[in-house]
Amino acid sequence: MRNQTLAAAAAAGLCSDSKKANLFKLIGLLNHSDSIIRQRALSGLEQLRGPDAISAIIRSLRDPSSDVRLLACKTLGHMRAHDAKPVLYDLIHDDDPAMQCCAAESLGLMGDKFGLPTIKKLLCKRGKHQRDALRCINMLTGMNFRLTSSGIQEAIRWLTPPKKRFFSIH
Repeated sequence: MRNQTLAAAAAAGLCSDSKKANLFKLIGLLNHSDSIIRQRALSGLEQLRGPDAISAIIRSLRDPSSDVRLLACKTLGHMRAHDAKPVLYDLIHDDDPAMQCCAAESLGLMGDKFGLPTIKKLLCKRGKHQRDALRCINMLTGMNFRLTSSGIQEAIRWLTPPKKRFFSIH
């Protein structure tokens, strides 16, 4: 039944030759009760592009599903949607570390490293988010730390300034 629903949603979203009609259908699917359909609608909006599509994707950043919110954030980064920067700046301070990393990466794709200080703190704070933070650090800094626990430790050492010695004997 779920596959039939997804197939029907996809067909409804792209049945017309008119870009504007497709846009309105996909925007309508963003209100569907199934989060998978909302995610597929976001993917369709990414293909259509344009200011109306970007506005609809920005509104999806308030979706009840974290998967939809994360996909909307990633989509805005892939689209290089500079109009979304103010919202992405706010998401750097979200409660969800995955959303913080995603917002920083999306901004990074637009050439903006605003989220780097927050991501540095996330990397140094133990938790399952550390790999996402490390991937983001790699992207924002151009480094290539391995996405392993040893890569995390190596990145933390790289980010941590050396301790100053007040007295040294030469």
